[in-house]
Amino acid sequence: MRSPHVLHLIDTGGPGGAETVFSAVAVHCQKLCINAGVAVPYDGWLAEHLRENGIAPKIVRSRGANPIILTARLIRLVKVTKTNVIHAHLLGSAVYGGLVGIILRVPVIAVFHGATDLMGNGSLVRIKRWILNRQHVTPVAVSEAVAVALKHWGLQSERIRVIQNGVDTACFTPSVTGCLHDEMGLPGSTRIVGAVGNVRAAKSYDVLIRSAKIVLDAQPDTHFVVAGEGSERDVGALRAQIQREGIQKRFHLLGFRSSSAGLYRSFAVLASSANTEGLPLSFLEAMACGVPIAATANEGASRLLTATKAGLLSPVGDAAALASSIIRLLSDRAEAVRLGEVGRAAAMREFSAARTLKAYLDLYDSVLHRS
Repeated sequence: MRSPHVLHLIDTGGPGGAETVFSAVAVHCQKLCINAGVAVPYDGWLAEHLRENGIAPKIVRSRGANPIILTARLIRLVKVTKTNVIHAHLLGSAVYGGLVGIILRVPVIAVFHGATDLMGNGSLVRIKRWILNRQHVTPVAVSEAVAVALKHWGLQSERIRVIQNGVDTACFTPSVTGCLHDEMGLPGSTRIVGAVGNVRAAKSYDVLIRSAKIVLDAQPDTHFVVAGEGSERDVGALRAQIQREGIQKRFHLLGFRSSSAGLYRSFAVLASSANTEGLPLSFLEAMACGVPIAATANEGASRLLTATKAGLLSPVGDAAALASSIIRLLSDRAEAVRLGEVGRAAAMREFSAARTLKAYLDLYDSVLHRS
């Protein structure tokens, strides 16, 4: 059987969970000398992160590109690099990768990190489904929740694989010291409730701000932080809401932060107000660091926390219920510690990066054997 020679494709280039997983897989393949190439849509955070890890990415601009020209560029890249497996992340790259795979008879692995991409109808959606249901495409969901969404969207359920995201449990470890208290000039005794994720509609940070108001009225020594970037409009809307609630001295929008153990170790609680999730990397990183989670019960969060018992769930959109979960974890230190320990054990047992990477390597062998 041929050895894998993998071209990695993605249609986003900023910081985020999907991009972090994409980079980890590409870097691991580079160490094994099985990379054919790595293609990103622009020179941004992801491209620089790859360079820092010894990979020179190819810039293949996809946004606004003519579909015929983009397809031709990818065909040329596959031929030049002698790719025999295309590993695409997110819907756009999956569709173009699938189309190139049809033309060149190359197997394609299409990874979906959430259900947000799958919204919408129309003729283009039917074409996308047709491409992704071809036999040479293997759809991969990062969680059972995403697998269900893919089935409902119209992909053949028997062909969908589930490969859960993983975290480096040797890097993300529990500790009593973090990085934010000194940076923000806060006493070490201050409890910080943290949220990690880019500012966008799916995260429902307006719900978190309403929850924070309730929590801060009950526990005024607490501080809230959101680590994630967003558009000027979206961030401005959150700042205005924070001002209206009168909590601007205790609710901080940090902007983008590189994911680190020190960030999570600063949190007493990881909070999530999202209305939809796949398998959030921030949850796994927090669990690995022994941080308990208070989250709204979207499909992805519900499946993860129900299975691992690493946190508390509240109804989606219910700010008061989310606040109650946060207050409970801030008030009951013993329960918070217990949930943190349960989360750490689950991360090591089920969500290690090594396990995720091995699953992708096994899948490369499998699709090459079938082809």
